[in-house]
Amino acid sequence: MSYQIHWFKKNLRFQDNEILLKTNNSSSILIYIIEPELWLQKDMSQRQWEFIWESVKLLKTDLAKHKLHLNILSGDASEIFQSLHQKYSFTEVISEQETGIHWTFERDKKLKSLFKDLKIKWVEYPYFGVKRGKHNRDHWAGSIQQILKKPLINIEKYIDQSEILNFDEHEKPINFYDKTPCPFRQKGGSHQAHDLLETFLESRGENYQREMSSPITAEHSCSRLSPHFAHGTLSLRQAFQLAEKKRFEIQSTNKVFAKSINAFLSRLYWRSHFIQKLEDEPSIELKSFIPLYDDIRDQDEEKLQSWIKGETGIPFIDACMIYLRNHGWINFRMRAMLASFAAYNLWLDWRYYAPPLAALFTDFEPGIHYSQIQMQSGTTGINTIRMYNPYKQSEEQDPDAHFIINNIPGYKNVPKNLLHYPETVTPFELQLLPPTWKSPIVNVSQSSKKAKDTIYGIRKMINHKTLAKSVFLKHGSRKSH
Repeated sequence: MSYQIHWFKKNLRFQDNEILLKTNNSSSILIYIIEPELWLQKDMSQRQWEFIWESVKLLKTDLAKHKLHLNILSGDASEIFQSLHQKYSFTEVISEQETGIHWTFERDKKLKSLFKDLKIKWVEYPYFGVKRGKHNRDHWAGSIQQILKKPLINIEKYIDQSEILNFDEHEKPINFYDKTPCPFRQKGGSHQAHDLLETFLESRGENYQREMSSPITAEHSCSRLSPHFAHGTLSLRQAFQLAEKKRFEIQSTNKVFAKSINAFLSRLYWRSHFIQKLEDEPSIELKSFIPLYDDIRDQDEEKLQSWIKGETGIPFIDACMIYLRNHGWINFRMRAMLASFAAYNLWLDWRYYAPPLAALFTDFEPGIHYSQIQMQSGTTGINTIRMYNPYKQSEEQDPDAHFIINNIPGYKNVPKNLLHYPETVTPFELQLLPPTWKSPIVNVSQSSKKAKDTIYGIRKMINHKTLAKSVFLKHGSRKSH
């Protein structure tokens, strides 16, 4: 009997899933592999795994409703595939094309070599719009639009039965590099994803465009679909098409909502745009886009720990970090501000602070994370230097300091002006502040000026312009050359 393996990776859904398409008359084996070594990487965490595990269990249930069995295996992927081949002599592996961290990139290279030796065909369906191999960035946005507008896959074209393996199926203990508790983490699974999309398009998203920047309003008005896109519990194409349908229905009756849907749709494009960067150049997880920026910053463990624990003495920065630690999510502007503070004010090497920050995100997507971290650290050479002033952000996004106080209750009775501008605290005022009060570990204006002078100094170097042009040609978002 001929067998083919359908390997679920970061596509933990039943609906609109290409790996379930019937391609020939071979018997199908559906698997998900728990890889213990993956969870020892610095940017992986227990909160991410818990979301994934909930999603895997719900996927198993959804598949069972269609008489399909998901085999859950644990161990090294190469060893598992070799064992499966000895027992079932499969000739084909079907999976989603994964743009992951360096560890998964190396794992897939190892598997590709193994499959070649065993004469096994590996079919990898690309992520929405992300192209592997040589391609041209010109008109890239137009090609992704065509992909997102393609009809959803009809489940009648899916395989209709699968094999149950003679392997133990149980969750084995996993050790995690990062075990930071996350009491308010989002729940995993396609059902949760569809519920969120439905409520977002029904009402929550109406003020998305104007409420996404503040951490106070963003929790409700943002779609909150990012972890579901990251782990594939919802098809990006399905979300895009339902959002487009909603926009068409309301464009003449509710222009505010229609503009919000437009903003949401644009971010679905951006998602694949940033993943494409990592796909085109996997080394950007480890090296700056422009080498001139490598090794100009520090690796200060004390500053890193103060920042990652929310103990910098800048109340708004600390409140955002504490919120992120407890929820596994925070809105984009606050993510950018946290990265900016680490890169410019604390002058931390982006390669040093990016992994522990990634571990706090339930929605960690390597292509987006490392591209954005470099952008916020000023190392791409082609983007405007984005240096966020945490005091200005505090006053604009949290004018009444509700967000700060909700996340740092001990500051309840601290005057708002001191919460927004802690550097202005006088020695007398310091005596009246709560014992939990932390003074700023860095002077924001001085550190910002020093960082700005350094970065602009590098940009003025003779060879910077040439290097920046090469980055733009390879990664820039544009309509033409």
